[in-house]
Amino acid sequence: MRLAPLVSLVAIDDHGSFTAAASAIHLSHSAVSIQIRQLEQKIGAPLFDRSTRPPRLTPLGRDYVAKAREVLAKVGDLETIGATDRVSGTIAFGLVPTTLQTILPKILRELGQKFPALHVTARSGPSNELADSVMKGRLDFAFLTAPEQQTDNMVLDEIAHEPLLLIAPPKADPALSARQLLNLYPYIAFSPQSWLGRQIEQQLKATKALYDPVIELDSVNAVEHLVSEGFGVAVVPQRLFADDLSKRMHCLPFGSHRRLVLASSPHSNRSTLRRAILDVLQA
Repeated sequence: MRLAPLVSLVAIDDHGSFTAAASAIHLSHSAVSIQIRQLEQKIGAPLFDRSTRPPRLTPLGRDYVAKAREVLAKVGDLETIGATDRVSGTIAFGLVPTTLQTILPKILRELGQKFPALHVTARSGPSNELADSVMKGRLDFAFLTAPEQQTDNMVLDEIAHEPLLLIAPPKADPALSARQLLNLYPYIAFSPQSWLGRQIEQQLKATKALYDPVIELDSVNAVEHLVSEGFGVAVVPQRLFADDLSKRMHCLPFGSHRRLVLASSPHSNRSTLRRAILDVLQA
């Protein structure tokens, strides 16, 4: 059933006549009359007693108006779901593995305290997959390495500039340069299939150092641990909220930085939560 006749019916009840209702909902008198006639034909019974001036609702008409109001109210509720800035219900996060031990606990703790009616779900994955899930509406937010090119299908809020460091075993000669360390030690690579891994690989190529990855891992924590145990060197970011790497191993600045961003849809109805997340991480 079309909603327009129900709108006209309720307007007649609210304003007392077909003419006043037509003016209120910006239709002609004849258009409102036709809608009500069609509605009566569909029902198979009159909704108005037309022997009076203006026509009055029949008992069936009064019942029908009450039901019409309920239907229109439910439709109104459905329409506001997409427009309301919600801070309750379920919110789905995506996180690149490099943020699972640093950002995820902080987000769970802070959002749980501020929004007790909120249920948080989370999953990890590479930046490209998380970005795709945000654009397709499968995730509300994702923490990921910034894409090389800006896209209109995502809002990207910068969380941090994480400097890239060449990390070497604690006993490495501090007089050696980054290039010399790369030539001297086996290289432990962070997954070159990831956006961060590709960025690191580009920085390595720019140095023209001779290096041969002997191990490739998709866990920055594992890479850092192997380096601290003396098994080689690597390039990793000094991650937001992570312990200072220089306390566990020899570190040298290397190239630029990793841009860590919060990705969300431009059509998101979670602006209050987005602001709260940014406040927590940028404090």
